[in-house]
Amino acid sequence: MDNYIPDDTIKLTLSNDYAFKRIFSNEENKDILSSLLSVILKIPVKDIQDLQIENTLIGNTYIYEKTGILDIKLTLSSGEKINVEMQKSWQADYINRVLFYWANRYKENFQKGARYSSLTKTIVITILNEKISMRRQSTLNIQTDRIRDKKRINRHTRNTLF
Repeated sequence: MDNYIPDDTIKLTLSNDYAFKRIFSNEENKDILSSLLSVILKIPVKDIQDLQIENTLIGNTYIYEKTGILDIKLTLSSGEKINVEMQKSWQADYINRVLFYWANRYKENFQKGARYSSLTKTIVITILNEKISMRRQSTLNIQTDRIRDKKRINRHTRNTLF
């Protein structure tokens, strides 16, 4: 009975949250996650081999505050924080959710009295399992441009990457 295999095999793809998390957030598969990040971020694998996979809950300092659950939450040895999200389909409030996740990670471990210049770079990677319509693409570009415009205004802000 230990090797029981059900007759109705369930086929999962990596666009399934369970499968995605099971493969990429497993400590035993850090090499696979490092390779994925290397391709997406265009940095050598050796620069991201020493990564720390973390508890995916964010936010909620107080009981009445919203809690977020990331698909993958990790920190590189450089201190850079990375959020990875697999999104099976587009949702109207997705950009706001991503910004909520990003903002919570960006301020994580930021101590009273610390200089704002010491905030750690926080990267958001979203893998969307569908084509984005022109309307949605336009909305996404507007949100991204707003963030980029803020970066241009303050050239010292190098901690935002979408």
